[in-house]
Amino acid sequence: MSKLFHIAFFRKFAKKAYYTYVKWEEAYLSMLLSPERKVLAGMFKGLQYPQFESSGSGLFIKFIGSYEDELQPFIQKLSVNNYSEIIDIGCAEGYYAVGLANMFPQAKVYAYDIDKVALNRCRQMATLNKVNSRIELREKCDKIGLQNFPFTGNGLIICDCEGYEDELFDEATAKSLKNCDIIIELHDHLVPDIKFKIESAFKNTHKVEFVISRLKSVKDYPLFARLPLEYRQDKYLFERGTQMEWAVITSY
Repeated sequence: MSKLFHIAFFRKFAKKAYYTYVKWEEAYLSMLLSPERKVLAGMFKGLQYPQFESSGSGLFIKFIGSYEDELQPFIQKLSVNNYSEIIDIGCAEGYYAVGLANMFPQAKVYAYDIDKVALNRCRQMATLNKVNSRIELREKCDKIGLQNFPFTGNGLIICDCEGYEDELFDEATAKSLKNCDIIIELHDHLVPDIKFKIESAFKNTHKVEFVISRLKSVKDYPLFARLPLEYRQDKYLFERGTQMEWAVITSY
């Protein structure tokens, strides 16, 4: 076998080993912090997980309350609205889908994800938190389906779909969602001009604000005191190494 083959094999093995270790460490920290598997702080405090598992994003940061907490002021502001339907595009294990179902007991939630493992985890979480009767699980959300979604009143949309937001949201979609508030995670490392595209699409129908992730410190999260000293490090507060940004879009 060639030297290049051995290098490629080693890199693949090392990446898989590192990913496995990170997942194990996250589950371990989560178990130390919250053995009952309940989110202890943040937007959805009290949300219970069926297992120490997540899909596509960190687990521990959800239990400790640092996960996307930049959005908390905006979601709290929206919490007074009487949404009839909520759409979660890229629902993963159900953090937002189930959390929002608890926050808006009058709403029907539609949770989309192309990962069947993620959908199964979402189903389990919905059942455990007793909101499964109001959550409908679906696989792919496409532009036509979104533009023609049969809202019965005002809607809320949460979107985190790894660059697919470029396909979903344009001016036509914005017009069809004029009665919806929308939060979109922007993946500019995949679509470099996505911020400009989103702003241009919604500027005539909605108010558009941008939220950027901030540096975080264990000093701001008292729950770290429950952990052994070696784990009280800022690195455990972040989902990924790069800065994140969201578009918070509200209807006029």
